[in-house]
Amino acid sequence: MPKEILTQLVPDEREVIAAWLSTLKGQRVRVLHAQRGPRAEYLRLVQKNAEQNLKAFLAHQEVQETAQSRALTDLANALELPEPPHRIECYDISNIQGTNPVASMVVFVEGRAKKSEYRKFKIQYDRGPNDFAMMQETLRRRLRYLRRETDESASFGERELAKKEKFDKRPTCSSSTAGKGNSRPSSRSWRRWT
Repeated sequence: MPKEILTQLVPDEREVIAAWLSTLKGQRVRVLHAQRGPRAEYLRLVQKNAEQNLKAFLAHQEVQETAQSRALTDLANALELPEPPHRIECYDISNIQGTNPVASMVVFVEGRAKKSEYRKFKIQYDRGPNDFAMMQETLRRRLRYLRRETDESASFGERELAKKEKFDKRPTCSSSTAGKGNSRPSSRSWRRWT
């Protein structure tokens, strides 16, 4: 923390803020209102740099959003979807030489990875390596939470659990690995839900 904090406007409780910052730092911190001289010039430079950085950031965001929007539109056209997907979930099965199988779910919202909604499923299927059955189990477990959220017959507790697990959002588009063979179990699981 610096010894001096320069401000363009005088804070209402400047002395209280200075005392609090001094306590945090363990030595005196001054909150100064820079009106003229080198400190005021320094503040003008800081403001100019901040404005330039904000403009660059906003321009970059606009380019990113345009590229994401174009990519989602292209995906919708390729998959013959009525509109670009808003939420995409992708699934994959992994194991170590046929043991310790797990499934992963990654989520993209509006074309951006949403890591806070990624999930890992410990596979309970125990009849040997069978990616198709494991994928079906994963989707069934995922959709069970989604059904609880939308099912009127589900108890309040089940619906709340679905929200807590962050599985309450229905994907616009879903993808699983292992090619065509895996798409049949996946589509059967989705059809059972809908």
